[in-house]
Amino acid sequence: MRSLALLLVVAAALLLVLRFYPSSPVEGAGGDPAGAAPAAGFEDQFLADALSTGPASATAPASPAPSSPALASPPSARDALPPEPPVASAPAPSSAETVLAGALLHARPGELAETLAAQKIAGARRTCLEAFAAAIAGDRERANALAAGLAAGADLPAEERQALDLALGEAGAVPRAAPARTDGPVVLAMRMALLAQEARGLLAAGASAAAARDFSELLLLEIEAPWPSDRAVLAAWSEGLAAAQRNHRWNPRGDWPAVEITVEEGDHLTAIRKRYLAEHPDRLVCTGLIARANRIAGPIHPGDELRIPTEPVHVIVDLGARWVLYLHGTEVVGAWEVGIGRPGEETVTGNFVVGEKNEDPTWFKLGQDPVPFGDPRNPLGSRWIGWNQGGRPTSYGFHGTRDPESIGQAASDGCIRLLDRDVEELFEILPVGAAIRVQG
Repeated sequence: MRSLALLLVVAAALLLVLRFYPSSPVEGAGGDPAGAAPAAGFEDQFLADALSTGPASATAPASPAPSSPALASPPSARDALPPEPPVASAPAPSSAETVLAGALLHARPGELAETLAAQKIAGARRTCLEAFAAAIAGDRERANALAAGLAAGADLPAEERQALDLALGEAGAVPRAAPARTDGPVVLAMRMALLAQEARGLLAAGASAAAARDFSELLLLEIEAPWPSDRAVLAAWSEGLAAAQRNHRWNPRGDWPAVEITVEEGDHLTAIRKRYLAEHPDRLVCTGLIARANRIAGPIHPGDELRIPTEPVHVIVDLGARWVLYLHGTEVVGAWEVGIGRPGEETVTGNFVVGEKNEDPTWFKLGQDPVPFGDPRNPLGSRWIGWNQGGRPTSYGFHGTRDPESIGQAASDGCIRLLDRDVEELFEILPVGAAIRVQG
């Protein structure tokens, strides 16, 4: 009897364990570390299938629209984004040095002096940084006067003194040092300021390819830097990038990786695209990208030579900077300020691919009638570029806006807003299936 009682106790304990032990998690449909497709937002409840089937039900989710073969399974290697920049191996910078670096790179008149005073930067180092800022601003007289007051053996960080020498035009004194994420924040800011100066000079001299590469590097460094991104600086560098790329990546005679295709009798851009993809099934391209890269504004003719960009096209969305970068390979080709999700409806981070693209989109909100394009209640602007994850549409995407003042703000219900002119440009050059990385 005693053995039977003991057996009953063990059995009861086992049943309790089975009752309360959590079951194994089910892997998301796309196998994405973030899990299943994100929940729908309020403003951006815009599933791709709703375009053809009407408004989604308020009580049951609509069936996903059929995906193209390229999107029917998790993204392949051809859609993969390059790895995120490596974490710097240098010790984490102090907040004081980070604040100082941001002020040095972004400072308006008077701001740097206030920061130097607040951070109690004095002596030779303060003189060095003030001279550097004056040189970058073009005030050579003040820069030289300050630098002249620095003793030859002044106790200065060597890299900061080298950056000052470069800013003063003594480039022969030290080899040019490119910015690196492993630099301390102040040295990184100084080298970025020098790179920006070089980029502007190259653009003015007509060296478009070199200027484009410099502006590209600056934009990538700024969104990864330890200080908060500066809206005015990003806007200036994006404008410089656009000017440089007009004569580089958007010039059919530019020096960029490409495959040449000869136009045949009866060809049009869709036929050219299909022929290219048949020969290169692992690549992505759209007719708008071919047209833009070749400056096509009208019909194409037999015998024309068209160049097809061969580097992977992808997009980085940086929520902290509120900026979108459009890249070919590792080079930024276009950059735009955006609006992001408001508090409580934040834009999700993670990896996506470009899904369905629609002109003059209708807005669908769960439980309500469709709102057509042009209706003041429709917030989507002139274009919609959906995001897929795991081969399925999500409720997120890029779209235009009827409210230009919301750009740069946390104002949407989860999607990424661009000015209509900007989303129209992105719409034309971003292929379906291209990779998107959304980072905080």
